[in-house]
Amino acid sequence: MKILLVACNAKYIHSNLAVYDLQAYASDYADHIVLKEYTINQQKDDIMRDIYLEHPDVVCVSCYIWNLSFVKELMADLIKILPGADFWAGGPEVSYDAEKFLTENSEFKGVMVGEGEETLSLRTGSFIMKAAEDVLSPAVTVFLPLIRNCVSEIQRQ
Repeated sequence: MKILLVACNAKYIHSNLAVYDLQAYASDYADHIVLKEYTINQQKDDIMRDIYLEHPDVVCVSCYIWNLSFVKELMADLIKILPGADFWAGGPEVSYDAEKFLTENSEFKGVMVGEGEETLSLRTGSFIMKAAEDVLSPAVTVFLPLIRNCVSEIQRQ
């Protein structure tokens, strides 16, 4: 399971501290998380190639006022070359009205709302559990919801 955190910054000299914070908070899943930073001034094809070569299962992108239109265009094209990947958005430009954002942008599977660090950490755990369900026998998957609930309770403590 590979989860790609993507930041599209306004300029090369600007760094998105939020994605580094998210990565650090989800350190229990460090083996599964890769962080990539780009700028809205880079060629979209170069960014798509770089993301494609990572072969991510999940792409989580940070959305702000300066990159939202760029991110929407990028994800609309990425879903064509990564049809098996799930695309998630987060950040202030999408979380205040997540339902509207998802209705208007069908390539996204979901929006992370609330405190990003906790949301990403819990969501990463569920991505990994879902991947495990996909390879386990049907008899074993009956118990996975119980295990998932226990994991969620432990993570909250």
